[in-house]
Amino acid sequence: MPHIAERTRQIKRSPIRKIAELLARAAGRPTIISFGGGAPGIPPPKELMEKARELVTNWPPYKYTATRGVPSLLSALSDYIKRYTGQEYDPKKEITVTEGGTEGILLALMALVDPGDEVILMNPTYVGYWQPIKLCGGIIRDIPVYVEEGFQPNPERIKEAISERTKLLILLTPDNPTSRIVKREIAQAIIDLANDHDFWVLYDDIYGHMVYEGENVWVSGLPGARERVVTVSSFSKMASIPGLRLGFAYGPEEVIAAMEKVKQYVTLCSSTFSQLLAEYFLTTGVLEKYIREVVVPTYKRQRDAMYEALTELLPEARTVKAPASFYHFVNVQPYLERLGMNDEEFSERLFHEKEVVVIPGMYFGSRGENHIRLTFVSEPPERIREGLKRIAEFLRERGAL
Repeated sequence: MPHIAERTRQIKRSPIRKIAELLARAAGRPTIISFGGGAPGIPPPKELMEKARELVTNWPPYKYTATRGVPSLLSALSDYIKRYTGQEYDPKKEITVTEGGTEGILLALMALVDPGDEVILMNPTYVGYWQPIKLCGGIIRDIPVYVEEGFQPNPERIKEAISERTKLLILLTPDNPTSRIVKREIAQAIIDLANDHDFWVLYDDIYGHMVYEGENVWVSGLPGARERVVTVSSFSKMASIPGLRLGFAYGPEEVIAAMEKVKQYVTLCSSTFSQLLAEYFLTTGVLEKYIREVVVPTYKRQRDAMYEALTELLPEARTVKAPASFYHFVNVQPYLERLGMNDEEFSERLFHEKEVVVIPGMYFGSRGENHIRLTFVSEPPERIREGLKRIAEFLRERGAL
């Protein structure tokens, strides 16, 4: 049999998708409490579901669209981007629709990264960056971030990592798994470094609306960002429609044109149905109302419930109360040392013995070892507390608590 292409041998299966498959097989077991995936735990806005029912009965949602997207959605996205960043992006040249944020990341990497190019990542950071960089032949230079510094990127460490081969830096803010919101002055310092040393910044703003304390920094709106930053985003979190797989990207014309060429041979175009639904979401005031009245209040209550239970039931665990995003990133090293386990084994045993799903921190980079990521958006407060009680029981039964 002919061998499989070497590029696929260089990458690993997504560990997060492994957890998702595990949960899918266990569907229908209400005893399982999931702090695992990053899927929203609330339904989409009712106005959006009503619009979906209307669209299903019409013919246009079943036709192909241009690769970059439905023109009316691209115009709506241009207005949305200006509203939040203050920057004008040409809907015909500087914006494209994608199949969720995941395709946007891959398209951007394929457009920007050649074999041998270096890509700077924070460590820990989102698991979905590491393998696509390798698929493109890129070389990862990871920069540690520390809880003592609020997981903020350190511009001096970044500067030390820059070489003549540096092509791209990826900045996710608010972050997954740490939930950190990058400080404005640090984001500006990164933009300045990109301009001074001639590299791109890929800015992932998927959690930009999920902010509970403080203020989000829209990096693409900062001085000097216009010609250096490529932004990827998604409707999965902000509209609670991850299964409809719709995102978008915007940036300099030549980058978006390159991304379009790749997309033509990957997905051709994104779902017409999803695009028309997203246009309605952006142009009718539903977005702001839903975020303000449903998303932020609901997730903030659940975040508070998790943090309170964490500090009470796992007193030696170290974490930062999440100011944004979906997650608490918890250092459980004292417990793991007593158990004689790493974070992956701990997570597997916890699932099989206590039916609680957590994500091992090592999946997010070497600096994530001895941590677990807990999602607070998937379960209501009473089940959040029950899940943490089960974790405490697991530790207590083994003399680790």
